[in-house]
Amino acid sequence: MLIDELKKRKIIIFLRPLKPNDLAANWEIKAIIENPDIFDDFFGKYPLNGIETLDDYYQYLLARKLQSLSVAISEIVHDEHKTVITALSNAARNSVKSIQYKNVIKFIDNNIDDVFHAPYAANDIRSVTLDLIAKWNPGVCSSSLEYICDHFGHYIVERFEEFERLFEQKPELFEIVFHSGKLDDVSSFWFEKVLDIWCYILNKKSSKLKSIVEKYIPILFSDVVSLAETATIDNVLHIYIQAAPFYQFLIKIRSPLANQFMPIFKNIDALLNQNICEKGVDAHHHGAASRVSNGLMEAEALAAIFARHLRVTDVISTDEMYQVVGEKE
Repeated sequence: MLIDELKKRKIIIFLRPLKPNDLAANWEIKAIIENPDIFDDFFGKYPLNGIETLDDYYQYLLARKLQSLSVAISEIVHDEHKTVITALSNAARNSVKSIQYKNVIKFIDNNIDDVFHAPYAANDIRSVTLDLIAKWNPGVCSSSLEYICDHFGHYIVERFEEFERLFEQKPELFEIVFHSGKLDDVSSFWFEKVLDIWCYILNKKSSKLKSIVEKYIPILFSDVVSLAETATIDNVLHIYIQAAPFYQFLIKIRSPLANQFMPIFKNIDALLNQNICEKGVDAHHHGAASRVSNGLMEAEALAAIFARHLRVTDVISTDEMYQVVGEKE
């Protein structure tokens, strides 16, 4: 299979199409130039005649990526390399044109579970598939949209702007993403991003999603209050991380619940100050930080809290690590 050959050569080409000035272009083009036995007459060696299997689908997505190399041609130094990339991009364009978009959507609909659990390039395939669904969602069947919202809601939350129109047309999908509106459901995503989305919806002049968010707020309020009541000097940081953005959210939407939550939040804030003064703090996560740290506030915001009483020594927030460290002066 093509993917096996690329892996064997340690050739990494991400599937998401390039945009102008994309930093990935240089080393992806370098990989193509250095492996002519694969990429010369690429579509003669690996013809794309339809999409019947997951391997076909991967090759279609790769063709879309190779087509996008055209945006980087002007930045290539050597004319012979420009010729190679131009020929490959043109061949990819013809290959992509040979596949009707309705056949792509049909494959996604019929193989939605396999596509989102691909044994190779899983995150890459998911991301690009969501690009296609955001673009072509009127043709995607309801069961596929419901599946994605139910099982991969974190992707949808991160890319809400791309799916906003779809949610306005089908509010039931918005409810599938957030389920009950309870803290356990909402905090499984990037908590502050969720609150920003809700605030945005409530501030729109007209939205079919307003009534849903309004239904969720008292449910989430009850859960955050219950969580806040368990605060101690030892666990206060983890509670503050959710209580602080929620309190700011209530203020932004001018909710009467903000007044009820104010004394509760002041108590949490006092406990946090006590914790920082007595112990200093190291808040961190390792691993797939994009998922692990969904419930955490922005690292810079947490560092600002630490700076009240500590000297902040480390602030790291990457795909692999989230860490904020403060120590006593």
